[in-house]
Amino acid sequence: MTAPIPFLTLTTDFGTRDGFVGTLKGVIWSICPSAQIADISHEIPPQNVQAGAFALWRAYRFFPEETIHLAVVDPGVGTTRRPIAVHLGGHTFVGPDNGLFTPMFEDAIKNRWPVEIIHLKEEKFFLPQVSSTFHGRDIFAPVAAHLANGIPLAKLGPTIIDPVRLSMPKPEKTARGWCAHITVIDIFGNCTTDLPAALLT
Repeated sequence: MTAPIPFLTLTTDFGTRDGFVGTLKGVIWSICPSAQIADISHEIPPQNVQAGAFALWRAYRFFPEETIHLAVVDPGVGTTRRPIAVHLGGHTFVGPDNGLFTPMFEDAIKNRWPVEIIHLKEEKFFLPQVSSTFHGRDIFAPVAAHLANGIPLAKLGPTIIDPVRLSMPKPEKTARGWCAHITVIDIFGNCTTDLPAALLT
């Protein structure tokens, strides 16, 4: 029986001009040559964690279960913010503990999914030299690749229960209807709000 093909996604604010995305892929393939990598977006506005969170949230559910989602929108790189990996809803997320995974945590609460969160501390799963400015390359990409190779999440560090959460906008009921908030304006100018269609029926 052949081993399943590992699927990974990438979501970053790196853009495509400077080769940062290609570097992430090179690290992943050096550790897990069989990985299939899909790009969700590399055009997140620089350091806009909320925009990155929404982009990942809109896409992750359309990937097969056991997909590993590597997300790097990381204005706190080089500080004391934690690197984490999260498993919920059959998917694994790797990235900074800065609220980037907030919408997925909300999905888990709504659907009563179990959640496992690991503080990435096992340096043997990082690159040998870790810079203070490129944890995407030196920590997150190698960790994602090792997970794709079958390393159990629990081997990457201790469990935590206090991830950083963003304060996400929510619709407000008023006497005249609903007050909603635009959360995304896509490249075509379409606006997405935080008001579910089910509340309008």
